[in-house]
Amino acid sequence: IGSYSETITGTGNYTGTVTVSYDIIQKSMKLIVEEDNNTGNQQRFTYDGTVKYPSYIVKDENDNIITDATITYSENPVNSALYNLTITASKEGYESGSKNIQFFIEKATITLSWSNNTFTYDKTSHHPTVSHSETVASDNVSISVSGGQVNAGTYTATAALSQSYNNYVLDSNSSCTFTIAPRPITLAKSLYNLNYSSSVRTWAQIISPIASLLTFNNVISGDTLN
Repeated sequence: IGSYSETITGTGNYTGTVTVSYDIIQKSMKLIVEEDNNTGNQQRFTYDGTVKYPSYIVKDENDNIITDATITYSENPVNSALYNLTITASKEGYESGSKNIQFFIEKATITLSWSNNTFTYDKTSHHPTVSHSETVASDNVSISVSGGQVNAGTYTATAALSQSYNNYVLDSNSSCTFTIAPRPITLAKSLYNLNYSSSVRTWAQIISPIASLLTFNNVISGDTLN
């Protein structure tokens, strides 16, 4: 391999010389792109809003690793999906090589946390508060809670993604038990007077006039107590 020159001199019936220059160059080799099988589970990724590429190796036909090849990709995968990506390597003096590699970007799991799951009846609907782990800001992920209740009792609320987000899935903690406790009340007056009667009164005769006078504290307007 190199640059050379040769001089040819005529003999016999001929005379004269001629000098010829020539190069011996290395045969053009092809670049080979291979999937890197030494990276464990690197062909599976989790969505995080950034571009993902599978792991690969570029080498020549003599198995020499090439680290300075120019790499192009058939697409720039970001979202959760199964991809068949074509990777092409090129370098001056080499024949370009390509490889189709299949890999997967999984949905990101949103971790949920619940709070404020105990209430007291106040005639308004209540449900627990849900918060979630960090998501990609530009995705504007929102989570809704269903199962709100008004009356005292024990209930279950359920969280769900407010719309279809292809890149996310909720964890298993998507429901929460909550309680609405009865509202405590007290008598506004604890002593009631009845006029004297010489006749023996039945309990019904005693309670009837008292019942009509009973009033309570902490009762919400519009509610009727029996």
